[in-house]
Amino acid sequence: MDVTKKYSDMEIVAATICAEAGGEPYAGKVAVGDVIATRAIKSNTSLRTVCLASKQFSCWNNRGTMELRMQTMRKHPAWDECVTIAHKISEPGYKPASPATHYANLALCSPAWTTAMKRIAVVGRHTFFVDKT
Repeated sequence: MDVTKKYSDMEIVAATICAEAGGEPYAGKVAVGDVIATRAIKSNTSLRTVCLASKQFSCWNNRGTMELRMQTMRKHPAWDECVTIAHKISEPGYKPASPATHYANLALCSPAWTTAMKRIAVVGRHTFFVDKT
C-alpha cells in the first residue's frame, strides 16, 4: 500500500511546512507555504503533488519514514499554525505574497542549484530564490 494515500492533501501540505519550517517564525512558515503554492500554480498541479515530488522537499526524501514523520509533525508545537497555512494556500484564487520557487538553509547546505537562481529574500534561517530569467 502506498502510505501517502493514507493522508489527506491538507495533512501532507501541513506536514511539509512543519517539517521544513516548524522552527521558523510564522512568516517563515508562510514563506515555505508560498513556495509550495507558487510551484503548484506554475506547474498547474496539486499542492500534494508538489510536496511529494521526488527530491523537492528533504522531509520526504525517504518515504520509508513517512508514517513516523506524520506522527511526529502532528505532535509538533507548530502543527496548528501549519494546518492553518495549508488551508489558506489551498483556497481557490490564493496568490502567494512572494514569487519564490525554492529555498534553502544555507547554514546547513549549499545546493548546486542556488548558483542558477536569484536570491530574493531571507526569512528566518531560509534564503528564498527565483529563476534568474
